[in-house]
Order: sequence, then C-alpha cells, then structure tokens
Amino acid sequence: MTVYAMSRWQLLGANLTFPVVALVGIVFGPIFLIAGLRELTRGHVTGIVVAFFGCGGLYLAFWLGRASIQSFRLRRHQDPYFLVDDLGIECARGRFAWRDILRVVEVVDPTGDSSSLRSLIFILHEGATPQPVESPYLDGFDKEAIAAANLTRYGLELSINQCKKQAHAALATYGYVPMKAERKELPRTMR
Repeated sequence: MTVYAMSRWQLLGANLTFPVVALVGIVFGPIFLIAGLRELTRGHVTGIVVAFFGCGGLYLAFWLGRASIQSFRLRRHQDPYFLVDDLGIECARGRFAWRDILRVVEVVDPTGDSSSLRSLIFILHEGATPQPVESPYLDGFDKEAIAAANLTRYGLELSINQCKKQAHAALATYGYVPMKAERKELPRTMR
C-alpha cells in the first residue's frame, strides 16, 4: 500500500494559504521595518519592536514563499513517501524486508508549542542493511511539514504528521500495529 506524505486536500489548503500569508508578509514586513527604523531615528525605543515585527514579516514571507513553491510542485506531482507491501517497507532510504524489522514504534515528540511531531520508527535487527529501490520516493518536504526518511540509531524513522491515518492503515493491512513509546524510552526498551 502506497503512502503519500500529504493528501490532496492538505496540499490544496497549503496551495491556497501559503501564498496569501507570504503576500501579507511581503507587503507589511517592509512597512513595519521602515516605520520602526523611522521611530528609532527619532529617538523612540518602541521602534525596535516595530522593526522586529517587520523583520518577522519578511522572514515569514521568505519561509512561506519557499513552502508555497514546494507545495505547488507536490500538487503537480507527488512521489510516494513510503510503500508497505508483503515483502516489507520501501522509502527513499531503501527497502527493508519484514524479517529485518524487529518492531514498529510510534513516537510523539513535543515541539514546545501546542503541536507535536509524530514519527514511525521501524526498529531494525542488528546488521540490517537497506536494499536498493527502483522507484523514486519523496525525500522530505520541509522539516516542519514532512521530514526526510532517516536511518537513526533506532532504525528507519518516518515523520507521519501529515499522513498518520494512511500510514496506520497501510501497516494494519499487513498486521502491524505500532506500539506507542517515548523517544527517551527507546534505547532502554527497544535494544
């Protein structure tokens, strides 16, 4: 079963909101920056705060402008994020057979704000090496949205923030239900 990093509706939402917010940053960022600098030249300390908001608006415009370009590319053509089949799992880091996978763990890492990063970690047996793949796979999008597949000290790690339901359905098709764990517990409980 093929898992895509973002659904069509998520991409459509990104294609609509990212450019609009970037445009707001492009328009209001320089206005706030110039107004803040003018206040500073007049001796008002509040100009620092206003200029800071202007810099933040410009940064937001740059960041979301880049994300807009990436989301438009994904809307046009999105390679699969990973594939789960009878033989194992396949992603941008290679193919791992089910016999190479000790267990599948879902980890939720708090990010400091109200959101969290959710990952699937395929704990690999000692000495498991990835086999080459024939198909292209999505290798990250934007670290905040879709992290690249990584081979970590625990095993193969895939970010599933945007595709949680689809990833769980793909694993359930082959009889795998990820156990929940905290990252700080992984070395103690998984090795």
